[in-house]
Amino acid sequence: MRYEISWWQFAMMLICSKLTLLTTYAIVLVGQLPPVRDSWLAAIIASAIALPMIFAVYALSLRFPGKTIFEINPIVLGRFLGTVVNVILVAFYVHWAGITIRQFSFFLDSAVYLRTPEVVFGILFIVVALVATREGIEFIGRTAEIAAIVILVGMSSYYLLSIPDIDIGIIRPFLGEGWSRLWQQSLTPIALYGEGVWIAMLAIPHLSQVKDAPKAIWFGTGVSTALGIISAFLLIGLFGPELIARLAFPSFSAARVVALGNFFERIEWLMLIMWIGAMGVKISLLVFGATFGTSRIFRKYPIRHLAVVIVLLIFVTSRFTNETLSEVFDFFSPAIYLLHALPFQLAPAVILVIAWIRRLKGSGLKNEA
Repeated sequence: MRYEISWWQFAMMLICSKLTLLTTYAIVLVGQLPPVRDSWLAAIIASAIALPMIFAVYALSLRFPGKTIFEINPIVLGRFLGTVVNVILVAFYVHWAGITIRQFSFFLDSAVYLRTPEVVFGILFIVVALVATREGIEFIGRTAEIAAIVILVGMSSYYLLSIPDIDIGIIRPFLGEGWSRLWQQSLTPIALYGEGVWIAMLAIPHLSQVKDAPKAIWFGTGVSTALGIISAFLLIGLFGPELIARLAFPSFSAARVVALGNFFERIEWLMLIMWIGAMGVKISLLVFGATFGTSRIFRKYPIRHLAVVIVLLIFVTSRFTNETLSEVFDFFSPAIYLLHALPFQLAPAVILVIAWIRRLKGSGLKNEA
């Protein structure tokens, strides 16, 4: 089955994926606690490193037009090794879907619905992802258009309301803690902004105009980076590094603090509304990736049937991943987060280099025009 999405939908997928963690766990700040006062620069450093990894997917798509990563791997690596790599990629999608479900379930269970078992949210997320996956990436793309606009409008309103409470003095002096600590602060965000790689692997082959992919990558990553900068700047200005180190969910705590006069306050409900839609998009993309990859391996089974098996596997995986909230926070440390993320995110670049060395392109013929 051939799916088609627009570059705008691809960009909105990128925005939804990154902003889910920015609006819950404040990922730009929590990789190293207490965060440095210049943490807002970490978003710039991270996105600058992530962009080449995302563009490697685009370069691979130009080299093998109309083919997905799961079709490219057997061409470049041979049928057996290519199938092995496809299985590993599917496992990564399953693994990250389980991790993401656990992160989001614990957020709702710990910050909002304290008496509701965390497993309830995991089941709800899985059901939403199953429906979206069976409908295809076009449905996810249309949903992302709505969810991204909601989260962008919501975060913009939240940022504006935060301005009167910011203490600029907390953020100074500029680079007062040196480049070394800033680099350490940037390591976890590199993995966050690198998530554009696995989204690009799914989206670019299904673009109606592949030539528009760079526009989507620049726009989606640029908006996410700008919001990451603003979010880190405001949170440091509101709470300071020492207090942030003691807060479980800094962004959610900030939403409880900011207000408009004496009549519009406690806007955490706004955070939840804008977050839930983006969360659904991210989990649905991961489930779709695992299901689509499996359908390339077992071609005689339709995606709609495989999706049921995959979501059950993901749900079981999630139950054995980050079993407590403290483990979720520990997972954001650079040593753990990068170890889980980078092999997944660097895979397309490695495949591209091998294809270039072997002079393979198109259908797999050397030097093919």
